[in-house]
Amino acid sequence: MPSIKARVRSRLPVIEGSIPHPYNRPEGCAFHPRCPDFMPGRCDQEEPAPRLVGTAQEAACLLYPEAAPAR
Repeated sequence: MPSIKARVRSRLPVIEGSIPHPYNRPEGCAFHPRCPDFMPGRCDQEEPAPRLVGTAQEAACLLYPEAAPAR
């Protein structure tokens, strides 16, 4: 995530792959084709529900099954 205190010439991390097309999303999690933690048989079949992972943060990821469901 960009930071105000970042050096002017510092590079942001790159996420490999292409962003999924909004009208032609893959089955399961829309980000599984470019996720480094992809779990075959799960991420490509189950669509994750939003979960609270912080006081004001949500994640829709199968890596957070113990988090509270978002309202």
